[in-house]
Amino acid sequence: MNALSEASLQLLHVAAHIDAIVTRIKPLLADRTTVVVLDRFWWSTYVYGLVGGVSRPILDGMIARERSVWHPVQPDRLFAISRNAPLLPEPPELWPQWRDAYSTLAEQEAVLHPIIAVRNEGTIESAQERIIESA
Repeated sequence: MNALSEASLQLLHVAAHIDAIVTRIKPLLADRTTVVVLDRFWWSTYVYGLVGGVSRPILDGMIARERSVWHPVQPDRLFAISRNAPLLPEPPELWPQWRDAYSTLAEQEAVLHPIIAVRNEGTIESAQERIIESA
């Protein structure tokens, strides 16, 4: 049995995201009293797919579908947390590519959303303090 192609894997992630958006996130946001914090969400689909060799047009199509489900919800702010080395063991040949792809994506998305860059070269607690101060 063959493993899933990288494009198929990312499409499954988008399907899971769409399900969560429709069934959990949008209902939580509807009452306007709940704050929802997401970790990367479609950004990880794009970055892992891109580094994994999925073509940009295919990824763009997947992300466009997910963005259409989000409509009209827009984030109040995005935190782009970066560091020079991973916190956990990661594939040494892939981690720098993922880091650089996230950085490039953050620059592109800054045109659409307020993005707050947070360097995390120290402890998680110090990065958390910088996030709280900027929120």
